Amino acid sequence: MLACLLSTLLAQTVAPINKQVVHEVTIPIAEKVKKQPKLKTERSVEVERQKQKQEKPKPKKTQVKRVAAKPVTGNKVTWMNQAGIPVSQHQYVDYIIHKESSWNPKAINPNGGACGLPQSLPCSKLGQNWHDPVVALKWADTYAIARYGSWASAYSFWTANNWW
Repeated sequence: MLACLLSTLLAQTVAPINKQVVHEVTIPIAEKVKKQPKLKTERSVEVERQKQKQEKPKPKKTQVKRVAAKPVTGNKVTWMNQAGIPVSQHQYVDYIIHKESSWNPKAINPNGGACGLPQSLPCSKLGQNWHDPVVALKWADTYAIARYGSWASAYSFWTANNWW
């Protein structure tokens, strides 16, 4: 009888459980667990350094082609003619350029950095070929006419001030 009573009791308690609605619950999956870094040994550190050295991109070797500058040929008269300076102005140009650089196309003033035949400051005014006497004289001709109006006026200014 006890068994019968027990089974009836169990049937009554189980039945309501079977009738209840069960809700689904979504449980998020845990994120990936970060691995703890292993302790590095001296050997592993050295291996890592070697890998890094091998992985670094090597700088490209660029070859600089050196081109010899044209040798300076001619003399002051040919240079002035090639620069387009009229013969009537040669005496004034000769005086100023002689005082500025002694007709040395590669002259550089150690005190101020002026360079070339006309002692342009800064040298960049003459461009990359500042040591070319014809290039320097063309620049000087433009400068003298723009600033003083003529080589004769530039000469007058130079003799009064010892610079132009």
